[in-house]
Amino acid sequence: MRFEARKDKILVIPLMGAMLLGLAAVIVSAIDVFSRPINEETYIVLGSLGLFVLTLLFILDSLRRTYYELQEEALFIRFGIFKQTIQYE
Repeated sequence: MRFEARKDKILVIPLMGAMLLGLAAVIVSAIDVFSRPINEETYIVLGSLGLFVLTLLFILDSLRRTYYELQEEALFIRFGIFKQTIQYE
């Protein structure tokens, strides 16, 4: 039997809003940096953008794939990319 995790809108909506504002800030920084010759700031902005995108994907995946499953001999827990099985005793 599978149970989906509850997603609290009071937490999800501000989190998504903050992530969108962060993405806008990184994009504006990227536009500013790429309007000048390439230097070390360019690589810092690209690294920040990459880290931000990976963080965003992790959060969205965790929101989409979080559930609990009661199996015959164990409890299976899925949280995004993480999985755990707990045996009944």
